[in-house]
Amino acid sequence: MAKKDAILERSSQIFFKFGLSKISMDELADQIGISKKTIYNNFGSKENLMEEIIYSSMEGILTDISNIFTSRNKTIIEKIHLAIRHLYKHYTNFENPTKVDPNAARIIFSPKCLFLNGQIQQVIEDLATAAQKSGIIKQSIHVGMIPYVFLNSIRGLATWERPEIVGFSKIELLKYSIDIILDGILTPEAMEEYLKSN
Repeated sequence: MAKKDAILERSSQIFFKFGLSKISMDELADQIGISKKTIYNNFGSKENLMEEIIYSSMEGILTDISNIFTSRNKTIIEKIHLAIRHLYKHYTNFENPTKVDPNAARIIFSPKCLFLNGQIQQVIEDLATAAQKSGIIKQSIHVGMIPYVFLNSIRGLATWERPEIVGFSKIELLKYSIDIILDGILTPEAMEEYLKSN
């Protein structure tokens, strides 16, 4: 593995655990086991490193759901189930939601990340369109809204600071919220099949 990739991988683990704003470059270098100069030489700044971490995570989402969508040996319901599992796997990397880095939101809205987010939304919309054509999604549903409903719900719950106040874990809340959304958009027969696939 190249040095830059190794730094990115180790920094990602630290970022998702603590948030890079909470850690100085000296502390980051110490935890990775390299010099601060090496990090600067490879990324230029802590903000650039954060952008690479977030972009890499979003690339993982896009790759996963694109592969699911183009898979020929899965039913539409299986594709929906797998795509959702991958989405909330990526959005729940944070060990503790209160540690979400405040700079992460700014980076997510950078042109580079916005472009990638648009591609993720398009793949989700394509999957929703295929599902509606197959009679799995109710005809009254506007498929163009589906990516926004899913992504905003997942992001909101993944970063909710105190999920314990309702007595459920973050993953339990995500799963239940997704089931509620699906119950609203899938036909009754498709929803029954989806629940069986869980």
